[in-house]
Amino acid sequence: MSEGKKKQQVDPCFLAWVYLLEVMEKKEKKD
Repeated sequence: MSEGKKKQQVDPCFLAWVYLLEVMEKKEKKD
């Protein structure tokens, strides 16, 4: 966990993946 705290900068790819998952979930809920 210390390593994660040290690395405050989050990978843009990770953020994009999370965003994609959220969008997909919203789409599924809408349908």
